[in-house]
Formats: sequence, C-alpha cells, structure tokens
Amino acid sequence: MDRKFNIEEVKNAYQRFKSYVYYDNFNLHLRYKLAKFEEDDIDSKIRNICDSLNGSSELDPNVTIQRWIHESGYIVIPKKISHNKDNEEGEDQIVISNSGETGPIKISRATILYDGPIELFVISTIWTIMARDYLNISSDSYGYILPKNKSSKLLFEPYFNKYQESRDKGLSAAQQQIKNGNKILFITLDIKNFFHSSVVNFSELRKITSSDSNKRKFTILTNILEKICWDHSEKVNKEAEKPFLPIGLPSSGIIANWLLSNFDEDLKEATAPVYYGRYVDDIFIVVSNVKPPKKDPENWLFERFFQKVISLK
Repeated sequence: MDRKFNIEEVKNAYQRFKSYVYYDNFNLHLRYKLAKFEEDDIDSKIRNICDSLNGSSELDPNVTIQRWIHESGYIVIPKKISHNKDNEEGEDQIVISNSGETGPIKISRATILYDGPIELFVISTIWTIMARDYLNISSDSYGYILPKNKSSKLLFEPYFNKYQESRDKGLSAAQQQIKNGNKILFITLDIKNFFHSSVVNFSELRKITSSDSNKRKFTILTNILEKICWDHSEKVNKEAEKPFLPIGLPSSGIIANWLLSNFDEDLKEATAPVYYGRYVDDIFIVVSNVKPPKKDPENWLFERFFQKVISLK
C-alpha cells in the first residue's frame, strides 16, 4: 500500500533544514528568508507543504508546488575580486577600505545560488532524508554526509568537522609514510564549476528505489526536484539543454556525491593513493614514492594519473 506524506515527516524535514542553514550554510539571504518564513503561522505552512505533496501525482506536481517553482530565481555573489591599481600584473587582492582610493574593482568570478521559496527547500530536504536509504555514496566522500543516527536533528554532519577530518586523515597517512622512509606527494584538485556543469540523470535516480511502500513518494519528490533543476538551469542559462544542480539546495550535495562515487573509484585505481578524500568537488590525494619532474610537473601528473580517468568519462 502506498504511503502518504505526513505532518511529522514534513516537520522533521523543516527542523533539519533549519539546522543546515544554521551549521552549514553561509547564505545570509537564505537566513533572512527563513526568519521571515517563521514570522507567520508555521503549522499552517507545514500543513500546506504536506497537502501539496499529497496532491501531487507521479507525473506532475500540485499546482501550488508548480507556483513555488515558477517564483524561484537566483542570486549572484562575488567569489573572486581583483583590481589593478598599483598592480600591473592584476594580482588578486582583498581590499577593505572606505577611502574610495582602491581603484576599479572587478568581480572576476561569481557564484550563482539558488533562491526559491522556503517550501521548496523543505521538499528538497525530505528527498535528501529519504534518499540516504537508496543512494550508493562513496566512503571517501566527506561533504554532505547524513548522520548515522537517523533520529538526529541535523541534516548533515557539520561541514567544519568533516572537512577537518578529511585533512587530518590525509596528513596522518602522509606522516606514517614519512616514518616508514617513503617520499610523499600531496595532490589537491578542484572540479571547476562542478554543480553547473554536471548532468543529472533523473531517470536513473527514479530507478534506485526498491518496490517498497515509499517508491511512489520518492518518485514524486524526484520529479519535483527535476522540475526545480530544469527551471533553475533555464533561468541561469536560457540555452541550457540539460538540468544542472542548483547550488544551495540541500539535495544538490548528496546528488553530487552520488554522481562522483564511480569517479572516486576510478581515480583511486589510477593513483593508488595512501589516502584519498573528497569534500564535494575538492579532492585531496596522498601518494608515496612518486617524484614529479621539475619541468612541467602539472602535465606529468595529468598524463600519469588523470588522463585515463578523464578519457573514461
């Protein structure tokens, strides 16, 4: 028998989303929206989310959810700032001044954050909580990790704890190799623009559930996520041909981990590391008894470790 969404399920997701905003999200705009959301009758808003989910079919969201999606947008925040005054080579600088004499400032890189009604963040959180039972996530992933205790009020393990754990394990592995008399090499990688360059196969996501009583609920939630991703992608890029992951939506992090799990295994096979850890799109690798040449080490590393992996994708 198919189960329906219930009030407690939505309340639990809302509480976990609040913890995510408090512990793991530095989006001040989202914190402001959450505070405004709590000014009115929360119970009626929770009921509205629940009723809207139960009024959705496996093909189309309820009209209220469609309206929330239509109302969604995005915000742009600077990621990298530079200016050229007294700096012929255009080095990046951080300037804090009220003198008005810093010269022209240029935003060389920006981050596009998802901006939608709080209700959609809660729906994304419900999906995230449910998906933990179905998604195969690499044990080498340290970002967007759900607590082992399913009754936890946290949505994810606090990011600063997991990030530090990832680095500490890498350094510990390196120290052990040095004690054993081996040379070590640190490799750090960043997957450029991962969230907005990733391709999500929602058909595959819909298949990951077993034929249990939650299958219909998971399908409804996945379809809503797909529509959110499509809507966001087309608003960010009118020529978008495939949906990408909205930055800041809770489900995006766990989907990113799912997408990269096979990549983790391929990269470990290629590098044979003494340590491998990935924090979302930041990768930290420690290899031993490897000495790159002084001339063009980046190209040497690419050809030795990464060329084959990338060619497989």
